[in-house]
Amino acid sequence: MSLKDRDFSGSPELDRELNRLLAAYREACPDPEPGPNFTPSLWQAIDARRGFTLSFGRWARGLATAAAALAMLTAIFVALPSRQISPVYLASYVDVLDDESRTDNPVFVEAAESSLQ
Repeated sequence: MSLKDRDFSGSPELDRELNRLLAAYREACPDPEPGPNFTPSLWQAIDARRGFTLSFGRWARGLATAAAALAMLTAIFVALPSRQISPVYLASYVDVLDDESRTDNPVFVEAAESSLQ
């Protein structure tokens, strides 16, 4: 018979077991003594536990702010046109081929003269 099927209503066995369990809990977790320093000492304990979390949160927010600022500066730098454009980037592929195919290139001139003779 499983525990779900048993009827524990009014059982002295269940009452004893529950009382034993609650007594063990009271021993493990005693009630705090109320006094004039109860609330300040409670907040001191809470702040001591949250100290690392709060400092980590501050560092994380600072790092996120620095990353956002760096991303904005990078975007501005990329978006602004550069002041000096290299002539290499102004020439199209056809212009480069046209420059290379001219006969003033010494290699082509020698090859052309030797084939004519």
